[in-house]
Formats: sequence, structure tokens, C-alpha cells
Amino acid sequence: MERQRVRRQLERCVERAAGNPLFLDQLLRHADESQAIAVPGSIQSLVQERIDRLDPADKAAVQAASVLGQRFVSSALAYLLDRADYVPEHLVSRLLLQPQQASGEVFLFTHALIRDAIYDTLLRSRRRELHRRAGEWYTDRDPVLRAEHLDRAEDPEAARAFLAAARSQAAEYRQEAALQLVERGLALASDRTDRFALMCLQGEILHDLGAMAEAGRAYQAALDAAANDGERCTAWIGLAAVKRVTDDLAGAVADLEQAEAVAVRYHLLAEQARIHFLRGNLCFPRGDLEGCLREHGIALEFARRAGAAELEAMALGGLGDAEYVRGGMISAHDRFRKCVELCERHGFGRIEVANRPMMAFTQWFAGDTRGALAVADAAIDRAARVGHRRAEMVGHHAAFFCRHALMDFEGRVETQKPP
Repeated sequence: MERQRVRRQLERCVERAAGNPLFLDQLLRHADESQAIAVPGSIQSLVQERIDRLDPADKAAVQAASVLGQRFVSSALAYLLDRADYVPEHLVSRLLLQPQQASGEVFLFTHALIRDAIYDTLLRSRRRELHRRAGEWYTDRDPVLRAEHLDRAEDPEAARAFLAAARSQAAEYRQEAALQLVERGLALASDRTDRFALMCLQGEILHDLGAMAEAGRAYQAALDAAANDGERCTAWIGLAAVKRVTDDLAGAVADLEQAEAVAVRYHLLAEQARIHFLRGNLCFPRGDLEGCLREHGIALEFARRAGAAELEAMALGGLGDAEYVRGGMISAHDRFRKCVELCERHGFGRIEVANRPMMAFTQWFAGDTRGALAVADAAIDRAARVGHRRAEMVGHHAAFFCRHALMDFEGRVETQKPP
């Protein structure tokens, strides 16, 4: 056991030194567990001597750069310094930074330990202010980095920023990353409204991951924390979605009835769209295709009245499934095509990935085999990129039938191979 501990320490030191023999020597001299994360004082002193020789402007710049991380863009640094004309050429000549691209826009610290040592020199108040400004810079650029910077700034907006960041990741089917962001948001949230929204999103993500027991608990916690009918309506809809998957159809119907009473009373159009969409899904396993078409049609109408493009795309996908099962392939293809086009326009990656393979299948049934093959190949690629295995499987299934119809037997064999 002791030998394994020492080996882990040595491996950690070698990794952190990244080929620098001086840093490796100092890390090995301070290799006990208490020093595993901190920068050893000897390295801290060496770096401090180098930055003390900088003029005040460059010293402030390299400290601000350390807040941005090991890799950063010069425009972000200029924003933190409030100097649009600043170029870190002196920091490059002093071997603190190095350009990563010929354009001179992206820079790296020459060593991670240099960045860490400089970051550690910042006063807490200065560090928080720089992180806050970094969060501002990332507002319309990267919601995840914005949230992380606001977190380190101890900004009260951090929890809400993690909510937005989690939604952005979930929309791209990065569910594990989204769940981690939600959990961090919940750890920070002091505002009751933020906590409720984070709990509901947690339930939604867990539902999409197939963790139905955990999703049910998240939605139940949201229901227990709900402060008004509108919030209770949202939680009931989430619980109904979980119960549909766990085959508690009676429970799902009851939850939707409670949610609908609220949605109708307060004219909540988007919530009514979700309710009818779920009712359509409940009709599907019962073989009630007419009911499925009717409910998804009503969901589509409410979604359009609410101006909710995402709910409109979901309803179109539901209508496509119902038309497909009853054999209306041309109608089904039209629904799936409109769904995918709407998703492409608005960036609804999760819904697009789920419906594009069915667009390929129905296009093949409608007689456009080569066009369907192109759609199937695109569906496979996009599903693989986001890890949506079911959609990838359906895409391969569609591609197989297309290649078989085209007598592309070599391609057909390749399509059958697992990715």
C-alpha cells in the first residue's frame, strides 16, 4: 500500500512538471500528500522573482491572464485589463507566455505551474473582481465558462449562470456534463426560484439519462418546494413524464389532469402544449393512434400559439411517429422533415438527433432511396458525436435498407458492423 502511495506521488509530480527538470526537482522535494495540489514555496519564489521584474502594466496583465486559465485569447485579456490595445509581447519575450496560433490571438502559459504560482499571488478581492469580469466577457460566448468564473467570483448570479450552462449542455445532448453543472448550481443556490428551476432541470436530465427513480425524486422534491400553482404544474408534468416511462400510466394521467387544471386556469399555453404532447405519448403504447394524432395535433397548436419552437418541434416528431406506425409514410416524412428543419434553425440538437433517423426511414419508404441514405449517414454521424446510441442504431438500420435497395452490398455489410 505504501509503495502504491509513493508511486502515485511520483507520477503526479512527473505529470505536473511536464518535462521541466527544475520544477520536477522541487515537486519531488515537496511530494507529501499535503503538497499534492499547492505550488511548492520554492517554485512560488522563482516565479515571483520573474514577475517582480516586470513593469506594472505587464505584471497586472500576467496576473489577469492567470485568472483566464492555462490557455486564453488576447481579446479576453484585453477586456479584463480594460485596455483594447494591450498585446502581451513582453510576457512572451520573458518566456511566461507563448503564442499558440500564428494570428497571435491565442496564448498559453509556458508551464501550468507558472500560471498556478501567479494565480496564487492574487489577493482574494482582486481575484474575485477579475473572475467577475471574465464572467462578463463570456456572457454571450460560453455559458459554462461564464458560470465557472462567476462561481469563483462568489457572485450571487452564479447559480442562475449554472442553470443556463446546464441547459446549453443538455440541448447538445451532453447530459453528464449538464448534470454536474446542475449539481453545482444547487450547491450555490440561495434563491428559492433558482433552486426550483435547477431541481426541475435535474429531473429532466436524469429522465433523459434513463435514471427514472432519481428523476422522480428530483421532480418530487421540486413539487414539495413549489410555492405556487405554476410551479406545481411544471413539477406534475415532469412527474408524468417519468411515470410514462416506468409504466405507471394511471399515475401519469392523474398528474397530467392536475397540471392541466392549473394550465387552463392560468392560460399557460406552453404548459398545455407539454401536457398534450405527453398525452399523445401515453396513447402510443396503448395502440390508440387516433388519440396519439389528436393529442400531438393539439400540442402543436398550443406550441405555435405560445411561440415555443422547441415544443413545436417535439409535437411534429410525435405526429411523425404516429403517422409512421399507421403507415402514412409520406405524411410521416413531412412531419419529421419539418421537425428537423425547425431544430436546425433554432439549434435544438437533442430533438434533431432523435428525429433525423426517422426522417431517413420515411424518406426511403417514400421512394427517395439515395436522398434517404444521405440523411441516414448524417443522422449516424450526429448521433455518434453526441453519444445518442438509440438514434445511431436507428440511423444504421435505415442506412442498411437504403444500401440493400441500391444493391450496395459491400456498404451494406459495413453498415451492419457495430460502430
